[in-house]
Amino acid sequence: MSATFIFKPEKTYSTLNKEFMLMNKLSYLGIVICLALLVMSALSLAAEFTDGLVVYLPFDEGAGGTTKDVSGNKNNGKLEGKIKWANGKFGKALQFNGEASASWVMVKSSKQLNVDSFTFMAWVNFENWDGVKQVVGKSVHGGCSGRGQYGIFSEGGSLKLRMETEAGRIDITAKSPETKKWVHLACTNNGKEGIIFVDGKEAGKGKTPGKLKVNDDPWAIGQDCERLNYIPTGLIDEARLWNRVLSEKEIGDYMKMGAKEALAVNPQAKLPVAWSRVKTEY
Repeated sequence: MSATFIFKPEKTYSTLNKEFMLMNKLSYLGIVICLALLVMSALSLAAEFTDGLVVYLPFDEGAGGTTKDVSGNKNNGKLEGKIKWANGKFGKALQFNGEASASWVMVKSSKQLNVDSFTFMAWVNFENWDGVKQVVGKSVHGGCSGRGQYGIFSEGGSLKLRMETEAGRIDITAKSPETKKWVHLACTNNGKEGIIFVDGKEAGKGKTPGKLKVNDDPWAIGQDCERLNYIPTGLIDEARLWNRVLSEKEIGDYMKMGAKEALAVNPQAKLPVAWSRVKTEY
């Protein structure tokens, strides 16, 4: 007697269709969650960037004798000497033309600018780093009322972060940056340690002996205070100062953004940066 086999599929067409529909719903849910993470991350970037931001000079005007602080704190800069506008890393930048040009940017002192814990950053493109070439400082070389606060500049063949504290001076050094190309410089101080970053990576660090001195001297970009010396030949763009210490990751994120991306009201403008963060963190 021959056996009769009846094939019974484990799942009916109806069951398979239901499972397929469920998988589609889960896919849509995944897309929604991913988009939500993107928007949340973009909004987080906006909040983090402006947290503690004291002054931000993107130098995007392209003309005129003043440059606007887009942080909202009205620490606007006045252009002095034979300073010129040029194409920058993002938008426009300022071109400094050596000591004979007397070119620099003067930001009047304010309580906000007398920082202790801080982060400064800017993009620079200098023809050379010979001698002393000032990026930024607040009376750090002895001009105006004397030596105080901090400055970042070249000296003795090195890049230096100098801090004048109530307990004495500290010079933190790093290798001189490359010339004739855009280089990102940043420095931080948390009250105990100062760090120099070049192109987003730690390049030098040292212990801070005390609290930074306070003075009423201007915040000077491109020269020492009032003496019209130490002026570089080259470009400076995207000068920013916070009254908090940014992490290396924050420095790496923010150096990639111009004012349009960093301060955009619409989170979609930050989605490329946010997407990069989501891929890394999730």
